[in-house]
Amino acid sequence: MTREEIDAFLVNEKDMDQVIRNIAKKYRITDFVKVTKPINESLKGKILSNDNQIYGCLYNERDDYFLLDGDSVEQRLTRQYMELLYDIIFAKEEIDKIFYIISFHYLTLCKQLGYQLTNGHDAPFYFIGKEMSPLAKDNYKKYKGIYNNRLHTLFPYFNEDDLIFYNRAYRECGYHHHSTKHFSLIEYMVGFDKIIGKYEFDCEFEKMLDLFVFRYKAIYSTDRLRPYMFTDEKEKIKKELMDIDE
Repeated sequence: MTREEIDAFLVNEKDMDQVIRNIAKKYRITDFVKVTKPINESLKGKILSNDNQIYGCLYNERDDYFLLDGDSVEQRLTRQYMELLYDIIFAKEEIDKIFYIISFHYLTLCKQLGYQLTNGHDAPFYFIGKEMSPLAKDNYKKYKGIYNNRLHTLFPYFNEDDLIFYNRAYRECGYHHHSTKHFSLIEYMVGFDKIIGKYEFDCEFEKMLDLFVFRYKAIYSTDRLRPYMFTDEKEKIKKELMDIDE
């Protein structure tokens, strides 16, 4: 999901845009990204040498290892995230960097729930375009019947508007291949397995975001990052990591 795709979706979602901006006020760029000194200097206007290339990966700061050899889903989601961060960090124009980072995580989680609820092969409320299928409508009636009796505490609550929104987020928020099943890096890395309605989404999202920030940082270095590195190479990079000057 790119900055342009985020803007295109949120332009018609004024309330959601404000929610994301309010969440963004609680974070700083250093909560998400660390860089080595040459890159930090380049962000202040110093030109990198032609010999320097920029490499990036996710760093599990708590367990102290670089994520360089994950499964194909992890690698794809990480690459998308790192590409967005690179675009944000090195943007020549003034932009609200944190807003785009939070938007990326927020909207990809909405998209994930849209897939699970309304578009996956086993989605309980499958949509055909913008409308629930006949079977989905029948399933929703059954769900409402269960929710309205004493078993309601065992099930998440979502109304039809929630389902319509999640379906729209899945269909309209960012490009994806038809066979894609995982859209949210946070959901995949933190292991979030809840289905939630919009009324509790923001609270649960912030919990997941805090856990993600606690565990992971995106890092950028001019030293090459590759799956098989000597210990001293990795330690050198770790020691050189610093917060981006703000």
